[in-house]
Amino acid sequence: MNSNVIIEVCKTHTPNKAAISVVAHSFENADYFTFCEVCEQNIDSFCFYDDDRGIVYSKWSVSK
Repeated sequence: MNSNVIIEVCKTHTPNKAAISVVAHSFENADYFTFCEVCEQNIDSFCFYDDDRGIVYSKWSVSK
């Protein structure tokens, strides 16, 4: 029997906002964890303080 599996790949992950977990390292640094609503992979984002731009958030990407 031959079965085809379709894997949906996200170019831009859509975080599930109700399930975001936050790990704060300091006032300026934090890591955010959740899963993508489309592909259901674990994703993360982080923020940091930049002297020129203030607090900057990274794009959501697949967790390692």
